[in-house]
Amino acid sequence: MRQQTASGSPTDSRASGELRVPFTTGILIGIGESRRDRIESLLAISELDAQHGHVQEVIIQNFRAKPLTAMRGTPEPRLKNSCGRSQPPD
Repeated sequence: MRQQTASGSPTDSRASGELRVPFTTGILIGIGESRRDRIESLLAISELDAQHGHVQEVIIQNFRAKPLTAMRGTPEPRLKNSCGRSQPPD
């Protein structure tokens, strides 16, 4: 699972849920992950929220390469690859 959290660990999100701490989490896209990786990460976030009800916001952040970094030549994700369709929750 390539879930990205503010603190960097899916375990932190689970612990926050067990303590009923409201939590903002998300994923970073455009770092070499597949569409399946994105979906699995979002499903994992959804499952944690279904168990604990603590996820208040999910951010999907696109990667943007900065000059003078190792990934400076990496292209940014295209909008059509960043967007997807999903079913609204019941």
